[in-house]
Amino acid sequence: MARRRKRPSLEAWLFSVVGTFATVYLGHQAIVGHIHRVTDRQIAQSQETLRRIQQQQMERQQQARQPVYQHQAQQLVSQQAHAHPPRQQAVSDQEIQLERERVAQQIESVRQRAELDQRKDEAWERFFTPTRACTQPESPTRIEVCSAREARFRKEFAQRWAAGELSHPEA
Repeated sequence: MARRRKRPSLEAWLFSVVGTFATVYLGHQAIVGHIHRVTDRQIAQSQETLRRIQQQQMERQQQARQPVYQHQAQQLVSQQAHAHPPRQQAVSDQEIQLERERVAQQIESVRQRAELDQRKDEAWERFFTPTRACTQPESPTRIEVCSAREARFRKEFAQRWAAGELSHPEA
């Protein structure tokens, strides 16, 4: 005759149930903790990448908006002053006036180029608005996709700008 197993007491049964639940709970906590650490690390890496991208974009915009042309105009005036050393004979007032007019025309040309570049930058900002996913990319793949999209839009913008299809609003 087969021996019957003795039924565990209520206390032993409760103890085993509580032990099982405690083991499951602790395992769950360990897994969740690990997932949190991994995701926190990924978020930190993504935020750092985003910060670097935004910093690069800000630097590019600042470089584009710097008064480069003003600096060029000042260099031009300086070069003109140094290009013609003092002569032994006196320069006529008419020659001085012609030189001043030529330099003024060059400065005006540089100023007009700067205005055109500023209008072009403003038109670009109206033409292209990055998607929310591109302003806060979550992966290197997303960054590549967004960069490719922006490059396509830049190419189209350049073609349309050259064709005169985009407005050139006066500021």
